[in-house]
Amino acid sequence: MKKRQVRQIRFGIRFKFTLILIAAITFVTAIISFAVFNQNENKIKAAMLRMAAITLKGSSESVENYLQSSNALKTAETKKLTAQQKTALINLKNESYKSMTKYFPSVIGKDRILDIPFLIEIDWTDINAGWDRSDQAFYWYFDRTTGQLFAEKGRRGRDDPLLKPSVLYHYMNNLDFTNHLLMTDILGKKEYEYLVKNLERDYIIAGMPFFKKKDSLSLYESYQKFSKSSITSSPVRLIYVVRLKKYILQSIDGKNYSLQDYISLNKVNRKDFKKQFIERILDNGFELDYLIRPGSIEKARIIYPFMINSFNSSHLNARQKTELYKEFTENLTATMNKSGSMQISLSEIKNIWGKIAVKYGLYPARGTDIRTFWKSFYDYISRNKFEIDTRFTLDQLAFISYKKDLAGILGIFLRRDYFFTEMEASRHEIINLIISVLIRALFIALFFPTFLIRSISNLADVALEIGKGNLDKKIEIKGSDELGRLADIFNIMTINLKKAQDQMLEKQRMENELKTAQEIQETLLPKEFPKMPRLDFAAYYSAQTESGGDYYDFIPLGGNSIGLAIADVSGHGVGSGLVMAMTRTLLHTYCDKTNNPKKIMEIMNEYLKENTASNYFVTMFYGVLDLDNLSLKYTSAGHNPALVIRNKKLIELTAGGIALGAVSNSVFSGLAETREIKLNPGDYLIQYTDGVDEAMDSSDNEYGLERFHQALITGCGKTPETMINGVVDSLNDFTGKIPQHDDITLFAIRIKS
Repeated sequence: MKKRQVRQIRFGIRFKFTLILIAAITFVTAIISFAVFNQNENKIKAAMLRMAAITLKGSSESVENYLQSSNALKTAETKKLTAQQKTALINLKNESYKSMTKYFPSVIGKDRILDIPFLIEIDWTDINAGWDRSDQAFYWYFDRTTGQLFAEKGRRGRDDPLLKPSVLYHYMNNLDFTNHLLMTDILGKKEYEYLVKNLERDYIIAGMPFFKKKDSLSLYESYQKFSKSSITSSPVRLIYVVRLKKYILQSIDGKNYSLQDYISLNKVNRKDFKKQFIERILDNGFELDYLIRPGSIEKARIIYPFMINSFNSSHLNARQKTELYKEFTENLTATMNKSGSMQISLSEIKNIWGKIAVKYGLYPARGTDIRTFWKSFYDYISRNKFEIDTRFTLDQLAFISYKKDLAGILGIFLRRDYFFTEMEASRHEIINLIISVLIRALFIALFFPTFLIRSISNLADVALEIGKGNLDKKIEIKGSDELGRLADIFNIMTINLKKAQDQMLEKQRMENELKTAQEIQETLLPKEFPKMPRLDFAAYYSAQTESGGDYYDFIPLGGNSIGLAIADVSGHGVGSGLVMAMTRTLLHTYCDKTNNPKKIMEIMNEYLKENTASNYFVTMFYGVLDLDNLSLKYTSAGHNPALVIRNKKLIELTAGGIALGAVSNSVFSGLAETREIKLNPGDYLIQYTDGVDEAMDSSDNEYGLERFHQALITGCGKTPETMINGVVDSLNDFTGKIPQHDDITLFAIRIKS
């Protein structure tokens, strides 16, 4: 494998950090620049608007009187005026006109900033017509010298390529009753080219709206406050008030309402404004197709008296009048039922009555004007408390009323270059200041990272030394900042790494020693089974740790006899392995000197008692099998009973005894005994350690003797090896992946026929 090299620094942290600082500084500078520019320009625009407003305010009363008197003379209501009233309106209009024409030349001549005043008369006569139709407004300019109103040549005041798309567009598309400032560069290319060609300089336009009614401004101001108030526009939340023991609605401004109050206030205010707007629209001569909800058919029939009394019906006889009444009320009822909500529109009433009027030859009474007639009809149904509504939303209705209520717009052109000379000078000063700040900030961005990178480089160099294996290296960084803290963490990590390395080396040493012990121990166990004509052998051994404490052996004794041994040393690890080695050595030393199992056990017990620690003892089974007569003599030192399986029946060879090395020989001899059993061809002899029956699953349940015996019985009739494998598979299925908690040793011998 190729050795991993430490990479070279190409685009280091210094470079990246510098770039980030430069980008951040540039971004912040740009934001500040835009903010300063906007603030500066907004101040200049506010100053321009104040100047324009003061200038226009000087003639506002004259303009308002002029527009209102001019509008009054145009409307149908003029017919109801007396000659004296008409004369008064005409005089008011003329006086207002003289005042306007006298005022503007005097103001414009004193100030180079002011240029051309203008007046737009608005007369939106058709709700279905666009505000920009040529007959909906008149455009007038005041002569700079005489102040007289004049219209642009060839247009007769009916159109204006500059004022229509700018000032008039703004007020006819926004519910704005304040003074407003417009830059001429918002115009389209065609209009802007026209302006430059005809006026030879760039302008700013200021406008001031006027209304047909003196109370209009207060109405729209009230509506705007209502539409922005917490009860109509702000979010509300449902809260539980403990002291009131009920839920209430709380608006964003903290005001509290009961649910009923909230609904009532909202509903009443909306209905009130709706009524005012409808009346304002009708008063201004608009024919609005509103909805009428009488509440019942019977109440709706009172419409008939008003209609019939307003038309000349003297030529009708009684029968015809009865038929007329019946036909009108039936059509009215059918239309209201068809709507499904007991309502009828004004247009539907007009249609019903129009057909009837034609059929019966009805015509309006003398002196009745059709527009004033329908306004009187509205007043009539209002007095009779009919519910009146429209298909328009409240906002739409307010905007229709507002546009119809606009009488005109007074405005003036301001010379943009005068203001923008000052603005440009301010811009240059701001730009120079920003560039100066930016240069200083960039200088800091270039050199500041050096102080930071120096400590990081030192940290990296020492870390590289540690990475090469020099765990005695320490990082020396002064200061209480993050880098100092990181240096301390590196030093602690290095110390812990050195300790871990020492522990790892010690562990490797111990593992090597254990592996050596395991290898030695494996040499002490039988490498192969004895060649005995009448016997089949099988064994299984699995240590819990590298060095186990279990031991089994098959020792040929000469002649036709064999020693069979299995032992379990207490504990685990190297100590148990050494005791096991001692036990094997003692057994092999004395088994050739006597065939008495008990005698051998006594010798081993005495030695182990004298030469091993008190916490080490050995349970053991040892037997001598004479193959001539198939007689087995055996002694147990507290070990598990051996098992004989004969004709699938299990026989336990209990022998008692006590573990080797646990007690003195005087006690041991009294407890140990030699027993004998005669085996038959086909018998199985099985011996095992307690690691078999005490094996546990994940729930700490033991494998147990019952499962073990059943596994052995299942293997009857098969080879000892197959029987042992069956037991091991059964054990593994039971314990699953649970780690082994004790040494497991098991052997089986079958007597051949």
